[in-house]
Amino acid sequence: MYKNTGTVNGFVCSLKDGKDLLKTALEGNNSKLTVSSMLRANEDWLNVFQSKHHPVGTFFDFRCSQHKKIFLEISQGLMLNASNIILIYEPTVEIAFSYLEHVDIPFDSEVAVLGKGKIYDLYKIHVLSPLIMNSIGFWDEYKLTMKEKLPRNDLKGHRIKGSIVLTNLQLKKEIDAEKQILNFTLDPQLDVLSRFGFTVHKQLEKLYNFRIIFNTTHDWGYYRKTLGHFDPGTMFRAIELGEADLGLSCSRIFSERLSISFFIPPLKKFRTCFVFKHPSTLAAYSAFAMPFTMGSWACTFCMILLAGLILRLIRNFKIKDNPPNDASFSASILLIIGTMCQQGLYVDSLRLSTRVLSIFLELMSLLIYSFYGAELVGFLLTPLPKNINSIDKLIDSPIKLYAENLSYHRTHFTGNISEKVTKAYEKALKGPTPDKDNFINLTTGIEMVQKGGTALYGQESNLYTVIEKSFSTSEKCALSEIEMLLLWTTTVIRKKSPFRELTYKGIMIVRESGILLREDLKWHHQRPHCLGKEGSDAVTYEATLVAQILFVIGVMLAIIFYLFEKQIEKRKNKNRALEILEFQCMYI
Repeated sequence: MYKNTGTVNGFVCSLKDGKDLLKTALEGNNSKLTVSSMLRANEDWLNVFQSKHHPVGTFFDFRCSQHKKIFLEISQGLMLNASNIILIYEPTVEIAFSYLEHVDIPFDSEVAVLGKGKIYDLYKIHVLSPLIMNSIGFWDEYKLTMKEKLPRNDLKGHRIKGSIVLTNLQLKKEIDAEKQILNFTLDPQLDVLSRFGFTVHKQLEKLYNFRIIFNTTHDWGYYRKTLGHFDPGTMFRAIELGEADLGLSCSRIFSERLSISFFIPPLKKFRTCFVFKHPSTLAAYSAFAMPFTMGSWACTFCMILLAGLILRLIRNFKIKDNPPNDASFSASILLIIGTMCQQGLYVDSLRLSTRVLSIFLELMSLLIYSFYGAELVGFLLTPLPKNINSIDKLIDSPIKLYAENLSYHRTHFTGNISEKVTKAYEKALKGPTPDKDNFINLTTGIEMVQKGGTALYGQESNLYTVIEKSFSTSEKCALSEIEMLLLWTTTVIRKKSPFRELTYKGIMIVRESGILLREDLKWHHQRPHCLGKEGSDAVTYEATLVAQILFVIGVMLAIIFYLFEKQIEKRKNKNRALEILEFQCMYI
């Protein structure tokens, strides 16, 4: 049986013709026929083309004029597609061709005409295009001989409408728009998903000899229940209205979008992340405190106080140092701190207790300082640890979070597609109103990341294209990223478009030939490689700020004490002058 259909519905002119058709269908040993029916023109024939059997075979005898009218209604109802395999019988094929010339037989239809001794495959590229007829077999009353069917891979320059989303790329009117979109040296970080999808479809142009005419929109478009359709002026709205067959920008798969379009085989994994310069431990206010734990520092300060108290106790005993030394507590503490800072002893004592205390104090300070100094040197010579490796740690860090200002990023944060993304938005990006959310321009955001203290969310290729051009080698080595989303994206084709199967096959050819991989490497920039730092990490002012603050406090205290001493001295001089004056008055 022709096409090995499992279901045959026949529109025959007489009962005898129906019996002959069934007899012929069941004679072959290889027949897969399971269901058959003979229909009349006045029956509810529409149910035939809504059958769930696949494929459905339908036989039309064009010798009856009413069958031609039924075929015309089927065509007008857009039911001539690959799901319905149709065989038309007309002994004089020229009569059938003349009638079918005025009927829309879509590019993806399965319509054949059975004439005297020959079978012809029929289709049109467009409703206004001429009918294309290819001989596909011969037959007689004894056997059927089928030839290899010619592939439908030449659209003869037909123009297919498409729609592409451009949000940031500014097209110049004096230059061809298509050339600007395909030029990957022209702002390659802008609208990568759209330009990559457009580039892939340009490969299909060469493969199938057609031409894409496209319009640009500002957004992909999302279904709005309040409106009952997709956002006006968007790519999916154009597909919904039938103004475009192809959605040329790579898109995410939503259930609402599946109602109006088909997604072709996936083209690219869409990966988003936060990028930031990891804060250096040498840029932290607590850098000097990092070598020791809080317990170690507490124990060290307790030892200093204890040593100061013991030294004061020894010096205030009846036996005096020879030569004499200051026995105050402040002098003892100053001596201990100097020893701990590896400055040695600046006093001299002949007392055995003082010397024993000093020796063991120096041993303790030597051991503590050795570990402290070794840790500080280690911070300078070893790679700095990058401990901000999750979105929770990034949110809790002092780093300010921003996101690239693109519409699909906003849907990521508000669409509940990932717990991580939602958490980042709610805790770090969300503002008092949607207009005040932390969304910024890509170039501005990268400049803020370069300065440090900022993390930017975006599509990795967009981010790294700009970073590769603007960051130095050492800045690239300091980069860290936290992956947020990894989703497949692809382009779409309108439902009931006759070019769906052709597009599917074309994309698979482009993928298998390696062209898709080549375009992917060209358009999607990978993370810049760290080829080694140009120099060692410098200690920033934050790390030394504690020492500077201590010095400023000391200077201020010294000035205060100086003014205090000056005031006391002034009072002493005044009192001394009064005493001299009184003495002189006594002897006058």
